[in-house]
Amino acid sequence: MISSRGPLNRFAATCVATLICLSSTLAVGIDDFEDGSSAGWNVVGHGELLSRYHQSVASPGWESGYGLRLTRDVAEGWCGVSIGGLSRVGLTEASAVGLSARNGAGLKNMLVDVHCSDGSRWWCKPELAADGSWTRIELTPEHFFAVANPGNLPKLDLTKIASLWLAMDTLTEDDGPWLLEIDNVEIIGKNSLPQAAALTDLPTTRWTGPDVVVAVLDSDVFLPSVPAPGPATRFADALAALGCRVRRIGPGELKGGETDILILAGPKFAAGDEVAVLDHLRKGRALWLVGATAPLSQPMVRNGASWQAARDYRASPELDRILDASLLSSHWLELSEPTLELTGDGRGWWPFAPASLPAVKCAYVAADNSIYHPHVPPWVRLTPLMAVRYEQTNWVSIADRFIGWPVVMYEHQAGEFKGARVLFAGLADDRRSILHPENPAFGPAAIACLAKLAAGVADLWPSDPAALLDGLPQIGRAGFFEYPGPIFAPLHFGRVPPDDPTFWQDTELAGFNAIHVEVPFFDEADTNGEIIDYARCDVEVALAAKHRKRIIFDPLSFNSHWRWRWAGQQSNLNTEFRDRFAEALGRLAARFKDDPTVAAMFVTPLSVGYGSFAVDESELGRQGWQRFVREELGLSLEEAAQRYGQAMAAWSELPLPKPGKQGELNLGPIWPDYLRFFVQSHYEFLRPVIRGIRAAAPDMPLLMRGMYLDVGIHMNLAAEFANVAPHCECVETTVDTEAYFRGLAQTFGVPISAENGWPKCPRGPLRMALGDYLLGGYAAYFHSFGGPVQLRRGVLDFYQAQKAARVLRTARYPRTNLAILIPDTTLYASNPPSFFALEAKPHLEFAMERSGFAFRAVSAQFPKLDGLSIIVDDGQNRVLTAECRRQLVEWVHKGGTLVAFPDTGRHDFAGTGASLADALGVSFVLPEGQSHAITPCGDGRVVAFSPSLLTGRFAVDPALWETFEAVLAELGAPRDVIVQPRVNTASFRGDGKTYVVLCNKSPEYVGAYFRESNLAAVEAGLPDLDLIVAPTFPVSRVRDVLTDTELPIADGKVSIHLPKTTYAVLEFQYEEGATHEH
Repeated sequence: MISSRGPLNRFAATCVATLICLSSTLAVGIDDFEDGSSAGWNVVGHGELLSRYHQSVASPGWESGYGLRLTRDVAEGWCGVSIGGLSRVGLTEASAVGLSARNGAGLKNMLVDVHCSDGSRWWCKPELAADGSWTRIELTPEHFFAVANPGNLPKLDLTKIASLWLAMDTLTEDDGPWLLEIDNVEIIGKNSLPQAAALTDLPTTRWTGPDVVVAVLDSDVFLPSVPAPGPATRFADALAALGCRVRRIGPGELKGGETDILILAGPKFAAGDEVAVLDHLRKGRALWLVGATAPLSQPMVRNGASWQAARDYRASPELDRILDASLLSSHWLELSEPTLELTGDGRGWWPFAPASLPAVKCAYVAADNSIYHPHVPPWVRLTPLMAVRYEQTNWVSIADRFIGWPVVMYEHQAGEFKGARVLFAGLADDRRSILHPENPAFGPAAIACLAKLAAGVADLWPSDPAALLDGLPQIGRAGFFEYPGPIFAPLHFGRVPPDDPTFWQDTELAGFNAIHVEVPFFDEADTNGEIIDYARCDVEVALAAKHRKRIIFDPLSFNSHWRWRWAGQQSNLNTEFRDRFAEALGRLAARFKDDPTVAAMFVTPLSVGYGSFAVDESELGRQGWQRFVREELGLSLEEAAQRYGQAMAAWSELPLPKPGKQGELNLGPIWPDYLRFFVQSHYEFLRPVIRGIRAAAPDMPLLMRGMYLDVGIHMNLAAEFANVAPHCECVETTVDTEAYFRGLAQTFGVPISAENGWPKCPRGPLRMALGDYLLGGYAAYFHSFGGPVQLRRGVLDFYQAQKAARVLRTARYPRTNLAILIPDTTLYASNPPSFFALEAKPHLEFAMERSGFAFRAVSAQFPKLDGLSIIVDDGQNRVLTAECRRQLVEWVHKGGTLVAFPDTGRHDFAGTGASLADALGVSFVLPEGQSHAITPCGDGRVVAFSPSLLTGRFAVDPALWETFEAVLAELGAPRDVIVQPRVNTASFRGDGKTYVVLCNKSPEYVGAYFRESNLAAVEAGLPDLDLIVAPTFPVSRVRDVLTDTELPIADGKVSIHLPKTTYAVLEFQYEEGATHEH
């Protein structure tokens, strides 16, 4: 911890305004802030007061346009700014730290704090000029004293510098705020970083292209202290020297005159000029953006003869359309590699330049980081010219290395800016950049850029694409889950902006007909005791109605539920929380009961909504468990002590379940008892919520968020009500979820909905998510976490899925006698009880979906066996309850066929030692080398299969799987099509037609989502498939729904090419007079 009140050290007096003559050495520039960016610098200070410390880039700097300003409005604690990565400078010699600084207000001293890679730490505390003038400071190692020196070094070795902290030190007695400004930070010395290669044989540097008018915005006027000429002036003069017809235009003059290529340097612009920039692009013209900060991000207004920041001005949200990206920025020290790499296209533009250029501070468009993917629609062609590598945590908080594009060309082939070109050059105003006017390569580099900007856009699309919703009715509550088309809604956890047209433009562009909206809960109840901001709900519903979209309210409150002070402990067992939550949602439903704009509601808060099994160790949880054992199980204290194997003198000593220290399973009577308690308390929370909404709005469709293999808990509850749908999150990150969601929904007779939660999820991953939606027969689809803006990149894929959904929603998944047994009891008994731990083990859902058989799913914890004649263990049902075991035995004895493995039902959840095999009187264990055995059992059969069938998490032995499929077919399992090679398949039967979804899925591809830097390489290694599809019923015609082309039938089969990461939908029309049993 640094003390902001420490005494001046013995060197302080000698380093005030010291100017060391080091002209014989070089200065390694760390930052001069001339790009208006503070990238790389971080505020540091007293943790509890960090919100009171602020950094910004301010004007003017030291003999320049910008400097870095540090502000504090509290005297307590300490604060400063820091920059790391200095070990990457590669210093071979270093004699001083140089910087300019000034006392902005109320500061006597500053602290220069050097952290070294050898573990040492060194301070110096120079005084600052009392009159607030700039002081140039150069500090040699002799000026510093050690505050940490594990190597007992005689003095600071600046070649070992790792980070530099610049902090406020002695404050005046003023009341604040206190200001420190710094500029031109450098290290005097030499380094080993790559230097700009000598450029030889440069091409002619004269503009010989068409006569185009180039206009450069004179942004220098915003920086009156910039030494003439400023960045914009230098840029304009350099282009004019190349023979270009250049004119400089002042702020507010962008509308005047005809301009072919408009150049904007830096982030500042006159408020209102953005309208002219957007009009320029709508005319199909060219824009060149220069600088390492977000362009058009700092509106300015005139104040007399000068300009000042327009702090209250809000520029048009349509400005975001220019780049459609959340730009990232990095100091060159933060980059993974100290170079700018030319891409293949970059080498084509600038063949005279070396492939690797020295890195400079830059802003860049994320190439492969889904959190920051550009949102450009597919008719905007991106051509990256330079690339950098940077490190960041990805969407699942895993450290990863990504690629950014600091120079990239946008070409609009269709849409609002059809024909427009935008060249983003996010490089700092640094002479090392080949796009700096004083760089020797600027002439040919700039001419290449101008030539591309002047050339226009090739391959313009003949028309703008559009969504496929014509002819569909508005979504209504009645028949919501049977809607005859897609219900698509962007996930929007936040306020619907009342004055942002792009929000609704994006929704319309993607063909989404609903909006998911977070219920706006207050942190504290208002003066009327209300906990929902109903006025805000009114605005959001009115906005949705204006734009002819439906709203689906969701109380998940992803970003704010932890602030609900009105809730108390957010637990299933907190009846006060439950009652306030249920009453509030009931009042919300009542408010809009007659407004069709509100089409549906979720019922599950984040804190208790998922139904994931967990032991509640809070006092409230202990009391609820004790009450359950006494009242629901009817046990006395002595009986409970005997049942749970622990002596107890009072109910307060009743044990909670504790996972074993060894072994994969938790068995014993306390586990099924506690699970019953958990399920009951979960239901006792959600039932009043559902009933409260339905009492206010009886026709309101409801959705319940749930998990994966353990979603039976919500399927079972949903079956108690009409029009309540369990909801599947993140369908894109699992490869077989739809198999059991769809199957359980059939068994319980409930609808289901789905969402893709991965941010942005473009191209292949998006197609896979939409393929999951179609395979699963989900009634609605919700997309991503960022709201409508994240729809833009995937609009063509959404259009394709909408086209498929329009036919599939008229059909239904076949009724079937085959089911797979879902191991939710084994999940609850696992140590820990985690879906991810169990899902990582070999199981059959993925292989079953690739078999083409129609199948349902049975929850082992909530078994329903009606209408089934074949049940297949998925390979992980090692633990069963006594009730599930009893039902399976009875079902087999009455004629059912159970397909089992040696471990199927081996363990009893209560730890009694009972097993399913013993109860049936049949061995599931086969002699070595035998693939399977069929054993009669009562009126039914047991088919025991070798565990060798399962060879991996999603993999099966090909030869044994052929046998497995043959057995199922012989047993009478229904299959509409046989597909070779196998792909994920689902069929849906309609009037006179059967539709088949074929999806080219890959577990390896889905796994790569979690480390996106590998995604492109994994995708490149995936196969394209040529499929042979053989229907098992007579057909007269086969049509590819997505391409609307008829496929030839040869020998009763059709062929189709299915590229990697894609899906297809085939329509099989029955022969005249033929039927297909449902």
